[in-house]
Amino acid sequence: MTWLQDYFKEMEKVRKGQIRPVYLLFGSDFYLASTFIQEVRSALSNRGIERQHVTAKELRVNDLQQLLYGTSLFQTGNFILIEEIKQMIPTVRKMFLKYLENPAESNTVILTAPVIERRHDFLSKVSKMSTTVYVNPPFDNEIPQWAVEYLKEKKRLADREAIMTLIRMTGNDLNDLANELDKLDLMLPAEERITTQAVMKSAGYQRTWSPEDLTESIGEKNRKKATAIAENLMDHGVSEVFIYTTLFHYLWNLRVLRDPRVEHGEKITRTWRRDKYEKMLNASKRFTNAELARGIQAVLQADTELKTISGDPLTRLILTLDKILE
Repeated sequence: MTWLQDYFKEMEKVRKGQIRPVYLLFGSDFYLASTFIQEVRSALSNRGIERQHVTAKELRVNDLQQLLYGTSLFQTGNFILIEEIKQMIPTVRKMFLKYLENPAESNTVILTAPVIERRHDFLSKVSKMSTTVYVNPPFDNEIPQWAVEYLKEKKRLADREAIMTLIRMTGNDLNDLANELDKLDLMLPAEERITTQAVMKSAGYQRTWSPEDLTESIGEKNRKKATAIAENLMDHGVSEVFIYTTLFHYLWNLRVLRDPRVEHGEKITRTWRRDKYEKMLNASKRFTNAELARGIQAVLQADTELKTISGDPLTRLILTLDKILE
């Protein structure tokens, strides 16, 4: 049995109400982790719970004691999410391992450890004392299996070629694929098999990109992709002013994240999705401060020209992208 099959098997147990006292979500795929957390919360919702969410590095012994052993005023259970448990300080780790020897029945605790380190002593001990659910980003050859398992919960079958076509058209991001599979499920009559023709009809032959796709392609320094998306946006009537505004804020945020003195960058850049924030952090490392300053200046110049000089909008946008990605 593969780790993906184990993941879906554990999800099925949660849906049936067979909830374990402690889960460790081991891996960095945001979609798989957040979906599992949502399923646990949904299963617990009819029991009455208090939700608590903390980051491990913020915890001190007294905080953890109150979190795990504090009594609810409303006599409800506790749903506790502790992120990045590797960041626990030694005294907190010691107390938490003691808790895992005899977890409280009133608590359901979910832990996250995005980086899998099998030789890390603390993570190894926690993994053995909890229900470990792997949430790795799937390899390309594992994604079709994920799609089959995802559809199984909807009692829907699909041709293998249909799934492969959907992956080629949509990409390998699980969140995007889940949205497309949900759309297909709603579009087709109950129990009808998903075919390649249905996928083509649902997804469309030509993908319509978003300004966010454009910024991500810039963050990847993928000039060819950025140019194709820019043309697609202009063809679909996206405002040139809006595109430049989006580019300005994106490049400015990358410049902020390059400053080693910056703390809580997600709050400053107002990027609350962890997966999106991590992409921005990685993108900021691909540019120098001088490159980002030059890119910001190019966007400001293009915006000025738009308001003062006539010219072809697509040509102006592509020239701006060239300056950003020099």
